[in-house]
Amino acid sequence: MPVMGGLESCKRIRQAGASQNARIVALTAHVLERDDRIYAEAGMDGVLSKPLDRQDLLRVLRGERQIQTRQQHGHEVLDEGHLGQVMSSLGQDRSHDLMQGLGQEIDALMIRLKEVDMSSPCAASLMAEVHSMAGSAAMVGARKLLGSLNDLEGELERGGEVDLNRWHDHLIPIWQETRQALNALEARVY
Repeated sequence: MPVMGGLESCKRIRQAGASQNARIVALTAHVLERDDRIYAEAGMDGVLSKPLDRQDLLRVLRGERQIQTRQQHGHEVLDEGHLGQVMSSLGQDRSHDLMQGLGQEIDALMIRLKEVDMSSPCAASLMAEVHSMAGSAAMVGARKLLGSLNDLEGELERGGEVDLNRWHDHLIPIWQETRQALNALEARVY
């Protein structure tokens, strides 16, 4: 959010006002197990990660506390069921635009990984870019890519020396495999 983060917003809402008792659910690219306590302490009723599961959302809205921790993404490249639902909802043109936009964003991130000097001030923005890309990967069900982006973000969060060239070389074949799977599914559906 542009003015303040979701955690801070939730804390302020819980302090006073007409919405103090409203349900507040965070939606994020991923939730790591270590984050459970942070979201609960901020006053969140639930935290869901992308791709959003409608049943999880309904449970939270019914009042069942839901902190959805990061699932193991394994070796599955693409959650075709999830992406099929997204594509069905968006239609052919918007689905194609979504895939093209994702491709452009990931390609730009790959270039940034080769160019960023981790000692420069602009390196801090890299973590936000990686988080954003993880959200985009989650939206289309790109599980393998999402898992790797989550891992990269975690390493960036921990600080210290991060070998971005190694990450670039790791992510390139995963992105190529993901792009191929996305293109194949789009061709089959449309």
